[in-house]
Order: sequence, then structure tokens, then C-alpha cells
Amino acid sequence: MKVTCVLSTLRAGFVEHALDMFHTQEWPDKELILVEAASAPYSGSLPPQARKVRAPGGLGWGRRINLGIAEASGEIIHRLDDDDYYAPKFLERAVKELEKHPLCYWDRFAVYFAQRGEMRTVQGAFVCGSTVFRKADLAQNPYPDVNRAIDYRMIEAARNAGIQASRVTDAAALFVYARHGADNWKTTWAFLGGKTTELAVDDLLHSRSNPAPAYLLPAEQADYYRGIAR
Repeated sequence: MKVTCVLSTLRAGFVEHALDMFHTQEWPDKELILVEAASAPYSGSLPPQARKVRAPGGLGWGRRINLGIAEASGEIIHRLDDDDYYAPKFLERAVKELEKHPLCYWDRFAVYFAQRGEMRTVQGAFVCGSTVFRKADLAQNPYPDVNRAIDYRMIEAARNAGIQASRVTDAAALFVYARHGADNWKTTWAFLGGKTTELAVDDLLHSRSNPAPAYLLPAEQADYYRGIAR
């Protein structure tokens, strides 16, 4: 079964990191589609399994992702973030989760504060770049035309349409959400008590446990995040 990773970023300097994350995935049948915005062209080379799609000017984040999904040849879609860490077995576990339901996301994962070199885990608070789904089972354009909280809003729309999602809670080591100098999201939307609530990201994270960064992040990745934290 083929997995298409869709990457849309306005930060061309982060593409190399995303390509590394794609390359290290152990799932063999995969491709990457880079949806390139006119304002942030990527001039580097792409591996044979990757290709670029140029987005028309003026498209928001969600519509750019939908453009990449429309070009995907894979039966499974992963929206790849440009700055997060995906362990080599991330896609393998996600594909297994899709045997249960058409959509899955990490509900328990690690968060790395690059400026402080701290790692924390969070559960049941918010959704970020760990969303994976079967293309045929979701709407033709699953992502709403918004520029933030697109995973949360896509999952919310799927739920409202009666689509069940698998929440991954026992594989926090496979996905790390990075907080660094170029990551300036201050608030996020969360599923809490059956309601949708906007909360401060750091308030959610500081109340959780604190595993050692070396346990989850390879040394070269920790060095990368320290570099972009400045």
C-alpha cells in the first residue's frame, strides 16, 4: 500500500529537514509531494520519490494541502510538517492504525523545547502534524481553507461526517512536535470535555512529564533544533 506524504511550507529553508524525515521512513512504498508556494520556491534537488506541485498565488495552507492530495498516487495520505521529528517507524505504525479506522492521529506525543533543551509529553490536548488517513474514505478536499489548526479542523469535520478516527496513545516516541525560534504558534484548538476550546500551547505542555531528549531525539536532530532555535 502506497503512502503519499504531502508537504506544504512557506519556509523553503525547512524543506531539507522534511526530506530527511521522509527519507528515513522505513515504509517502502512511499512518495512525497512538495506543494510549492510562489512566495517560497525551493531550489534544491528532490529524491526520485518526490516531486513538486506549484500552487497558484493566494491559496491558503489548507487549500495547498488539498492540491497536493489531489496529485497523490498513494492510497494513504500523511500531511508532513516541515519542522517536526518522525521516527523511522512512524508511517509503519500509522498504516497499521488505519486497519481500524479510515483516519488516525497521535493523541499522545512528545514536545521538544529547543531553546531550553527540554522534552515533555502531552496527551489529549491538541493535534498537529501526525494526521494520516485513507484517501478514498475522506472528502475530496478534506482540509478547510484556513491557515492554522488545519489538522484539528480536518478531524473535526471528519467526525461531524461520521468518520471514526484512531487515536494513537502508546507510541509517543514516534512523533515529536518541535517548539523553536521559528515556531511562533501561541495558541491552539483542542478537544476538551467534548468541546472545542482555544488554549495557550505552552500552558498545555508545561503540566506534563519530562523525558530526557536523548531518549526520543537522535543527536543530529537535537543539534538541528538547537540551530534553528536561535
